[in-house]
Amino acid sequence: MQKILLFLAFIPMTVFCQDPKKVNIKKYSVGFTFSPDFSYRKLNTDLPTPTVTDLIKSRNQIEHPKLGSASGFNFSMYINKRVNIEIGLLYTDKGEIATFTGGYSPSNPTSPISVDFNYHYLYLDVPIKLNYFIIPKRKLYLIAGLSPNFFIAQKTTSISHYNDGHRSRHAGNLLSNGFNKVNTAVVFGIGQIYKLRKNIYIKLEPTYRRSLAPIKVASVNEFLYSVGLNTGIYYKL
Repeated sequence: MQKILLFLAFIPMTVFCQDPKKVNIKKYSVGFTFSPDFSYRKLNTDLPTPTVTDLIKSRNQIEHPKLGSASGFNFSMYINKRVNIEIGLLYTDKGEIATFTGGYSPSNPTSPISVDFNYHYLYLDVPIKLNYFIIPKRKLYLIAGLSPNFFIAQKTTSISHYNDGHRSRHAGNLLSNGFNKVNTAVVFGIGQIYKLRKNIYIKLEPTYRRSLAPIKVASVNEFLYSVGLNTGIYYKL
């Protein structure tokens, strides 16, 4: 991971050492992006006691990925024909779903047969990405960057499933205690630009994001990650 961070730090240095006469400073764009995300987490521990390892094993059995999202605004600047820098401000919903089963009893038909707990970790992300065009004429590029993430709150939504087929939903309160207020994620992907009009274009970017630090201080370290299709519409200024 240290090699990745050094590589990302080195890229802007090489970019801004370009000859300023070759840089077209008028090539700015603003855009709105939305990404439906396959969101999950990776668990590990610094205290590998039997109790903690059993907790991790138990969570891996009952938890599974959820549909998350990232949406917001981006500012894009071309350095040259091959290099583009983009800074965004995104509202993101990350997390996982835990499913508990076996609660139904014939003697109590009103009890649910299973309950899904959808954990929403809400963040304000500030991705700083470098896009390198591997095929400039085709507008195909690679993406690498870092994204500081600012924690907003954690919300839990429960969905109870009953034997007769109906469901009930309940949203819990917003929580913030115990979570790290700032985190950082690495961002990698590939993108393609499609021109719609003279000053309007869209981007499609399959993107991978992974946090570099756990979301809270606990015996079990939880690192969030997501894979999504970032889709945006941009206007050239």
